[in-house]
Amino acid sequence: MNPLNLLPEDVQCPNCGVELKLSEEERTRRQFTCSVCRESFTVKPDAMYCPQCGAEYRPEIIECSDCRVPLVETLTEEAPEQEPDKYVEIMSTFNAADMAVIKSILDMEKIAYYLHDENFHAIYPAIQPVKIFVREDQVETAIELLQVLDSQVTTSSQTTEEGDDEISGRKE
Repeated sequence: MNPLNLLPEDVQCPNCGVELKLSEEERTRRQFTCSVCRESFTVKPDAMYCPQCGAEYRPEIIECSDCRVPLVETLTEEAPEQEPDKYVEIMSTFNAADMAVIKSILDMEKIAYYLHDENFHAIYPAIQPVKIFVREDQVETAIELLQVLDSQVTTSSQTTEEGDDEISGRKE
């Protein structure tokens, strides 16, 4: 269904059954008056749309669950395809306390991140560090913020050739 033209150009009057040709304004407003019986009608939308992301909802829904904005009956233009954000691994750690501090710092600064293996990092025999990934456009800011950590945190592809950890300055 095309959300730009919810009403067809030709409709049948629900009262007298005559075939009506609707103007662009009537189609947009979803209201028309029959030229024969003079009854006015408002057609409810088949769906509602989010003006930000273009998601389609049932007519009784009034707010986009993702964007938290009021829905509209028609879209003024097609919503652009959004490319998924790219995330880059910036560091890893085995220490749960480090994870809590890192998460609180990133949350406080509204840095988009996710932790890989957060709940499974200590399962034997495949003990793995928790890997911290940050949205690509926020990597520099995140690394700058986390430079203050004095912990056993190691960076991913951020270590120098001598093995110094660039964030904590410790030898690996």
